[in-house]
Amino acid sequence: MNILKIRWPLAFAVLGIVLFFSNTVLAYPDFISYGYTTCIVCHTNSLGGGPLTAYGKALFAQEIAARPFIPSSISDEELGEYSGLLPGVVLNHWLQPSIKYRGLSLTRSPGGSKEKSVWINMQTDVSIVSSTSNTNRTLLAITYNILPEPVDYYNNGEKVSGVSKEHYIRTFVTKSLLVQVGLMDKAYGIRTPDHTAYNRGLIGMGKDDQAHGIILHYMGSSWDAAFNYFVGNLSQNENFRQKGFSAIAESDWGEKHRIGASVADFKTSLESTQLLAVHDRYGLPNAKGSSLWIEAGLKRKISETSNEEKFGNYAIGQLMINLTRGYNFVTTFERSQEINSLNEPDRKKWGVGFLTFPFQRLEARVNITQESSTSPFLATEDLWALQGQIHASF
Repeated sequence: MNILKIRWPLAFAVLGIVLFFSNTVLAYPDFISYGYTTCIVCHTNSLGGGPLTAYGKALFAQEIAARPFIPSSISDEELGEYSGLLPGVVLNHWLQPSIKYRGLSLTRSPGGSKEKSVWINMQTDVSIVSSTSNTNRTLLAITYNILPEPVDYYNNGEKVSGVSKEHYIRTFVTKSLLVQVGLMDKAYGIRTPDHTAYNRGLIGMGKDDQAHGIILHYMGSSWDAAFNYFVGNLSQNENFRQKGFSAIAESDWGEKHRIGASVADFKTSLESTQLLAVHDRYGLPNAKGSSLWIEAGLKRKISETSNEEKFGNYAIGQLMINLTRGYNFVTTFERSQEINSLNEPDRKKWGVGFLTFPFQRLEARVNITQESSTSPFLATEDLWALQGQIHASF
């Protein structure tokens, strides 16, 4: 039986089970073992991603980033005071700007006859957050992305050199209920910063899949849940706008251990998509900074023109081991299949490398990946890649 044909009674039953046993809130996947369990502590977006709050920047400086060449006479708390855009300057709550750059050195087939290297400017963002108070009860967040070169980003025949990646108003209606309205990432699954991950671009949750809509996020004392209704990016060609809904919930099953579930149902004029996933985030015991997270899901896609149906699956897991403050070993395994069948291609990717924060405001990654696609009738050549990434945030 096609499980997703049962559709949302089953999906919401899964969410209901999560909420019934729930005991906590959403968490950023890599840093769960630091004990920070609420995304809203560090991010303006209550589900994670986007600009950091002033408190989030301070926590990063005080606990996560290494502190080379800094004398012991300077405390971590003092480092936190210099974590803003202008070190040592406390900006007013009504104007909190930030700048972010991410670049990637990519070498395909390293050491082979087909070796090819390229530098990719992945992200150049300028963000402004304006809040009505220091508590950030109500705020406006805007992130503008400068593109590496003009492209037809919105598929309307016009090239642009920059786009709005997000713009939304967020407010606490009550102490527990938060509402966000505007252009945002959809509420679904684990928000890994790797936009090539199988739980992002392959299922319609990629780096360019933001949608205008509304998010209702309830944060009770024992559970968290968010519902997202969206109508697509209104600047985009209408044929490509993703319209529908999504929902996510998570629960605590022990100290620094959270399980959750997500559902989504949306379509464009070309294709409809239905998703159902479970996810688990775990902070390794007696190992501050080390974590394991997993997301596994089912995906159903139907062509709106040919009515062709594809019912597949995907999974991703990541283990991060903290070696010392600011330096981590990371390994990731991913799997995706467009059609659930032993006779259909099975796509896999494995990666190993290091995630480091050598200085305040700076992230550096290096990793090697192997990607393959196999089936009983066909096996493609493995694709190897060496990646080095720099991420600067101010």
